Amino acid sequence: MQSASDLISTWFKDDAYTEDDKDAHVIEQFVQNVEDFSSQYGSEISVSYTAFNLRGPPSNFPDYGDYPQAFVMRTYGTWWDEAPSVQKDYVPQNSNTIPSQDFVEVSFERAVYPLEVAVFETYNPGALVRIWALGPMSWILLWEGEPEYAGDTPRIFSPPIRQINFPTRILRLEFNHRLLPYYTELDAVLLRGKEPANLVKMKNNFAYSSLFYKKSQPAVEKGE
Repeated sequence: MQSASDLISTWFKDDAYTEDDKDAHVIEQFVQNVEDFSSQYGSEISVSYTAFNLRGPPSNFPDYGDYPQAFVMRTYGTWWDEAPSVQKDYVPQNSNTIPSQDFVEVSFERAVYPLEVAVFETYNPGALVRIWALGPMSWILLWEGEPEYAGDTPRIFSPPIRQINFPTRILRLEFNHRLLPYYTELDAVLLRGKEPANLVKMKNNFAYSSLFYKKSQPAVEKGE
């Protein structure tokens, strides 16, 4: 079995910043707080398998497996939609082409113009279908894609996102678990973005992502 140190080296990215990025005050942040979520496997009186675990840098990556330090939602496979208690959609014409079964909303310390969103998946990856950014008036779609089952391996999923003309510090991630054989587990979410010109540059501008992943990422379709 590949060791954790070996796996980190395979994800290593030695050119985390370009010169343009440095000049533009690009920073990287992990989740500061979880604002809302649809479900969690863990109990409200425990930290195991709860949304709270999305706060801060990864706890388990690059290890793969079932860890209580991860965030786990309560859905997987198709049984959720096939249960007798499932609620029918009475206005299907208003539904998204790609339905979502779960969501989580996370906030970061500083508002930035998003350049990249990286999701650390450590168990049954592939359920993410949408990424939203909270704007001044409403949510703006940054990316949308079909669900998949990415296999029994950890990954950092970082799809190409839509560029927006306002800074944000709150993201919403939506999931569809129908292709997964078991629960998915998320270890962390990283937001990389450009600070507005009127804000002081973050003193510690260390590139967290340089420890974890390569520049090349899975080819995915950009959301409209």
